[in-house]
Amino acid sequence: MNRTPRYRLVPIDTVVKVNEQPSRWCGQAVLPGEQTVHSVTIDCIGDQWIAHQPLCQFDGWRSYSCPTRSGAQLCDSQCSPRSGEASYPVVRIGDDFFLAVDRRDDSTNSANSVLNDELDALRKANRALEEQVLTVSRTMDDIINELSGQSQEIKAKAREQARLNEFVRRVMDTMDNLLIVLDRFGHISRVNKSACKHFGRDEGALIGESADALLSVADRAELARGNPNAPPGLLLFQAATARGGLSVEIGLGGLSDGEGAARKVFFLRGAAIYDGAGKMEGAVIVATDVTQLRERERLLEESEDRFRDYSSMSTTWLWQTDENHRFVPIEKDDPHYETLFKGKYVRDMALPGKPLSNEWLRHLEHMDARETFRDWEIQAISPNGPCWYSITGRPMYVDGRFIGYRGTAKDVTQRKAMEEELVKHRDHLSDLVREQTADLIEAKESAEHANRMKSEFLSNISHELRTPLHSIMSFSRLGIKKAPDSQQLDKITGYFERIHASGSRLTGLVDDLLNLAKLESGKILLDLSIVDLGKLVSDVSGTLDALLISRGQHIEIDNRLDNQAVRIDPNRFSQVLLNLIGNASKFAPSEKPIEVSLGAATLPSGEAAFRLNVADHGPGVPEDELEDIFGKFVQSSRTKTGAGGTGLGLAICRQIIMAHGGTITASNRAEGGAIFEVLMPMETAFEARAPEPL
Repeated sequence: MNRTPRYRLVPIDTVVKVNEQPSRWCGQAVLPGEQTVHSVTIDCIGDQWIAHQPLCQFDGWRSYSCPTRSGAQLCDSQCSPRSGEASYPVVRIGDDFFLAVDRRDDSTNSANSVLNDELDALRKANRALEEQVLTVSRTMDDIINELSGQSQEIKAKAREQARLNEFVRRVMDTMDNLLIVLDRFGHISRVNKSACKHFGRDEGALIGESADALLSVADRAELARGNPNAPPGLLLFQAATARGGLSVEIGLGGLSDGEGAARKVFFLRGAAIYDGAGKMEGAVIVATDVTQLRERERLLEESEDRFRDYSSMSTTWLWQTDENHRFVPIEKDDPHYETLFKGKYVRDMALPGKPLSNEWLRHLEHMDARETFRDWEIQAISPNGPCWYSITGRPMYVDGRFIGYRGTAKDVTQRKAMEEELVKHRDHLSDLVREQTADLIEAKESAEHANRMKSEFLSNISHELRTPLHSIMSFSRLGIKKAPDSQQLDKITGYFERIHASGSRLTGLVDDLLNLAKLESGKILLDLSIVDLGKLVSDVSGTLDALLISRGQHIEIDNRLDNQAVRIDPNRFSQVLLNLIGNASKFAPSEKPIEVSLGAATLPSGEAAFRLNVADHGPGVPEDELEDIFGKFVQSSRTKTGAGGTGLGLAICRQIIMAHGGTITASNRAEGGAIFEVLMPMETAFEARAPEPL
């Protein structure tokens, strides 16, 4: 037996998804007991679908007016459920939704249908009445629209006029020029901001003033020359409204304060203003500040005058050509154009009657290529005959188009003649120099040969000099030991001691001479070895203790090398130390120390080096003798105390230091005394050789 279904399915139309609500849809359906379509919201709660009527402003006609997102068909209206309204179960079949209406509610609905029919009849009557009211309303709207259209047209014209007036006002106020509008009585009726700024008044203070109030005494005199019969107060007005209008330069200094404003110059243009009927309403005056322009014109005239003066006094000429390399005058009274360039082309400046040289041809090619050239010297023709010119030129362009060359030319004929003469003298002088150089070379070779002969002589005679000296020394010592007479012993001993002292001194002199000769001749080679420099200085100082104690002196050693080993010839360097400390001892006062310091240094080449300083508290060395004291047989004038010395010690020291690749210099200390500085490389770059005996 078939059962009638309990529920009736009512379709929900135009279902769309609610934006940002993943489980909510919006649609339209006829609700139970209703005859019209209403909006419904469908919610998914768990696995159940529920529909309810929302508070929707588009209820019943959402599909035409409810905002949906284009393309995505998403409802953007966020509607909340109506309070107290019933909800309905929903059945979803595929993408379609249906309201599940209980059939038991249909009996109630049939009773309500009668009421609904009556309501529909009332609605139809109401709709007919509304249509009649709408027809009358539309007729009234047409009449009102026609009247309002005319009113809007009038308002639009008024707005356009106001806009134009505002536009004109803005244009006037943005103008740099002064704009002055006069009424038909010659009074100011309108000015722009530039005019207010120039006259130092606001617009309200200027409006109503007579136009002639803007003029200074000089301005009135200028305008009166063209309008002698103008009434007082209407001079500027009549000048502006006269036939042809106003065109004059004046200062407009009537209301301006200060000397600066009075010096301004304005170019005035003015014309009359007429209305549509041809009746004159006033005048308009535009004043352009041409002060800077006139000042530039004045400066330009002064510059042209200076240029003309310099050009007339200068020995350098100016020239100019057209695009075909034909000379044209630079100015109206160009003196050089008439005498040198008139009617000529550039190629005509070459020597006449001769073919163009390669240099001229290359130059013409450069000009055809529009190249700049400087100080091009060429022999050309002048009114006085052939001469030499130094020419400089550069191309000229206007809007990218070549229009010719402009440049300078200078007559260098006299200089070229002097150069030729100098060349002749130079060639003759070169011959003389070669002859004198040959003589000098011969003299130099002779001197070098003599110096070598001297050094060889001293080296060869060393044995002959030392042999008799050794005999003198030996026999003097033997005589001292074997004096026979005890009564004459003291006297004889004194004689022999004098002989021994003189022999010792002579032996030292001969040794120094021979050492220096061998050093200069290059016959002494260094015996290099690794040396503890601090210990070497201490050992050499120790050998002089007895001498220093006898003189009341002592040595202070400041060693900052930190046991640094150096590669030098210890014997030769000891000789340097003995000479330097001995010199300091000779000339330093007693009870004063002799200061010896060692430290690291760097040569100008960047090579590691050490520095040895020996300083005393003596009289020092005159500034002009600091270099001379290293010469042979030279002693300082300030240290000639009779303390002895041959003047060879420092010369020998310099030769030894130079053989090591170092330097030695002398200077004076601020607190008094001399200081000798030795600068030598840590490792001397010479091979070790066995030294020759001195």
